[in-house]
Amino acid sequence: MIFTSVFGFANSPSAYYLMGYSAIPFYIFSALLFFIPFALMVMTPTY
Repeated sequence: MIFTSVFGFANSPSAYYLMGYSAIPFYIFSALLFFIPFALMVMTPTY
């Protein structure tokens, strides 16, 4: 879900082609630093 909504699924193969195995930690770190805070900002609080 993270890849399709935020990063775009088509960008994953091109990032792997250009960066090699260093693209894997790049996507993990960017998921932790961008998507999780984004999800916390967008979520609807249920009390």
